[in-house]
Formats: sequence, C-alpha cells, structure tokens
Amino acid sequence: MKKVEYTDEEGFNHLSLIQNNMSLSDAQKGILLDPPDLTRLDWDEIVRDLHNLLVKRGLITIKDVNELQTLNNTILKVIAPRISELYRETTNNNNNGQNNGNKEKI
Repeated sequence: MKKVEYTDEEGFNHLSLIQNNMSLSDAQKGILLDPPDLTRLDWDEIVRDLHNLLVKRGLITIKDVNELQTLNNTILKVIAPRISELYRETTNNNNNGQNNGNKEKI
C-alpha cells in the first residue's frame, strides 16, 4: 500500500491509501486519509471570538498586526482548540466503531 495525494474537483487536496499496483488516477478509489471535516467548525462563533480577542489584545491597526507573532498567536488561540476537538472526536468515534457522520458544529 502507498499514500498518494490528489486534488478533487472542488480544489481540496486529499491523501489516499492505494495498492502499490494502482496509479495516481485511482487515488479516489483508495482509503481516504483526510483530516476531520472542517465544515463542522462553527465559523460564526470563530469570527466573533477572533474579533473579541483582536480587540482585547489591541490589534486594531496595520501597525498592530504587523507584529506577526502576536497575530498568529491570537488566531491560533481561537482556532486551534476547535480543530483539536475535531481530531479528538474523530479518533474517539473511530475507536468506538461509530459512524463519522456527526455534523454537529464545534
């Protein structure tokens, strides 16, 4: 088995596990090895929380945000815990034999 990367018709990159004798054109037929479904994130809540944190940290002007590390840390503080929760939930569901079809927002 080998891992291959491909891009779907919507522009999303994917990793797929296919048999060694299969070609890249067969990637969509393989075992999908994607990260969790990011559409499950509650983007309205993320926008609100990010806005509030930018205000709290005083990142209001371009001069403020040119301090790249501060901006990166602010964005990560809002988004990273939610993405980590998606990974934890996916792992727990897979370990419990549950269907990954849960579409509840995080």
